[in-house]
Amino acid sequence: MKPNKNLFLLAGAIVCGTVYSQDDPLSSSTGVPVNPPSSGDVAVRGGVPVAPPNYKIQPSDILSIQVFQQQDLDKDSRVEADGTITLHLIGRVNVQGLTVGEAREKVTELYNRDFLVNPQVDLQVTQFKLEQVQVLGQVRNPGAIGIPPDEDLSLLQAVSRAGGFTRLARKGSVQIRREIDDEETRVFVINASDMISDPDSEVFILRDGDIVFVEERLI
Repeated sequence: MKPNKNLFLLAGAIVCGTVYSQDDPLSSSTGVPVNPPSSGDVAVRGGVPVAPPNYKIQPSDILSIQVFQQQDLDKDSRVEADGTITLHLIGRVNVQGLTVGEAREKVTELYNRDFLVNPQVDLQVTQFKLEQVQVLGQVRNPGAIGIPPDEDLSLLQAVSRAGGFTRLARKGSVQIRREIDDEETRVFVINASDMISDPDSEVFILRDGDIVFVEERLI
């Protein structure tokens, strides 16, 4: 049976001690500037968000392919479950796992091989899914935080991008809910104060789908 979805039952949690830092750079109450929230480094082109250059194409993504002075070959194509797209003249092309640049190079090579001379191909991913986590509770800007492609996102980085802790945040027991699979959910309780005060402390790396919840401390 799938575990109850209510947030942060503490069964099975990893519990650390409780220490509060007086000079917490992630706290909004210190007056120290905090980073603005981010949903990932996503550029916008013609009003449409496009995937970062190092984003790896996945099934269900939508690709926009344009061939210079060959309007008949222009096409928007959804990546099928098997990782392929279907293009005019060259048919099915497997692009799953390729970056935008690698996919563009592959399509250019295929057109150049049998159909066109030095084709100029523009390929963009115009609909895609970035990995993300949710940061909720006592942070200044709760919501979704994107995980940059091919990079790690630590707990403190996520909190920082959510605007930092509020002055009421219970930093000594930040909870991270993680679904291991359809049958198992784990809740980790992390002492963020220790992480802030000790730069050598172990970094907690978040995963796609994690939910971070910062409770309000008792006054």
